[in-house]
Amino acid sequence: MRKVDVNTGTALFFTILSLLLLISVPWQIAKPRLIMGRALTALDASLFPYIALGAMMLLSSLFLYRNLRGARKLQPVYFTVSGLWRTSTSLLIFFCYALLMEPIGFMASSVLALLTLTAFYGNRNWRVGIAVSVCFPVAIYFVFLYAFQVYLPEFSL
Repeated sequence: MRKVDVNTGTALFFTILSLLLLISVPWQIAKPRLIMGRALTALDASLFPYIALGAMMLLSSLFLYRNLRGARKLQPVYFTVSGLWRTSTSLLIFFCYALLMEPIGFMASSVLALLTLTAFYGNRNWRVGIAVSVCFPVAIYFVFLYAFQVYLPEFSL
């Protein structure tokens, strides 16, 4: 019997997780309200979860296949303090981003989160950091507004 390394275990975990989440999508997302027989948005609310979970299942299945097919030696797992620090700080920034989305809106919270992440990961050119932190949220906002006809949270105070 073959030993399972960390990569194979992780790929198997995410394959099963994505499959279970894909099955549970219809029970997790409410149907949009209809006004005069029409939905308020052009897209169904479950479209993005289906796309994201489908991509996650496809990629984790390919990763699992690759790990099971290849005869590689087991790789040890190393955790460093700096890696743990960067991961936990990034998760904290994303958590604050999610909390700030509703009160200050998509645009302001995205700019703030991107500026914080670029500064934390050592961006030395502030002009490029500010330009990227402003241009990407603006581009995403207009794509969602005009292409998808979906309204993102705006400044509510």
